[in-house]
Amino acid sequence: MPDQITNEAPALPHVSHTRLSTWLDCPKKYEYSYVLEAEEDGTSVPLVFGSAIHEAVAAFFEGLKAKAPLILDEVHAVFERAFADEVYVAETMGCPMEWDDTNFEETVEKGQKMLACFVDKVDRELDVMHTEYAFDVKTPEGCVLKGFMDCVVRTGENSYKIIELKTAKRTYTQDRLLYDLQPTVYIAALREIVPEADKIEFEYWLLMKTKEPDLKILPVVRNAGDLQELKDTIRGYLLGISTGAFPRRRGWLCDYCGYAKACRASCDQPQSQQTCS
Repeated sequence: MPDQITNEAPALPHVSHTRLSTWLDCPKKYEYSYVLEAEEDGTSVPLVFGSAIHEAVAAFFEGLKAKAPLILDEVHAVFERAFADEVYVAETMGCPMEWDDTNFEETVEKGQKMLACFVDKVDRELDVMHTEYAFDVKTPEGCVLKGFMDCVVRTGENSYKIIELKTAKRTYTQDRLLYDLQPTVYIAALREIVPEADKIEFEYWLLMKTKEPDLKILPVVRNAGDLQELKDTIRGYLLGISTGAFPRRRGWLCDYCGYAKACRASCDQPQSQQTCS
């Protein structure tokens, strides 16, 4: 299995599970994020927190790969530095943190407890092959499928498992496990990268943001029908963005959208200036 996959045709459309999911959730949000590349209203604490947790977990997985596991203090140090750095960048770049009912110290303490749970529960015998594995593969639909897999482990000869870490307040529903695009995209990509693989598995590792942190491991299964559905979705996505039509999809997700103010403001202009679509 190569260290990473890169593509020699940068002109091809770029598809990732994040782009697909954003477009499916709300085409207007997709336009703000990927077409206009607009600044968000503020910086989400959960987003920065999750990024720092991921950096600490990646360091721990790298230690397992090197057969030199990090101790808890080292994992905490990676998290604390990453979180402090991202908060500093947000605050100094004019996109302030949206702390709401928490603060820096409480968030760091929560992260320390969650990582203590993670380090305590992870199997030290995992055969880690790659962390933050970058892939960039052509698809029959005429685009490039791109992304990063948190961790790829070897489970046997020509057998692999993709581990995707998430921080979550509650466990995933059965519907999400059945229909979420991320496992489908990652399994499809790894099949292209390692066509000789006999078995490819996928697991969500949910590091729970509950009063007593917990690590839940949720296996996800995908079949040939799911992979065909992904191809259909990609074709629809490519057709949709090529038309330049990005309608709003109003709903509960608007409450958590970083472009909510700009989106609403564009519809509140005087009639003569209105660009609302």
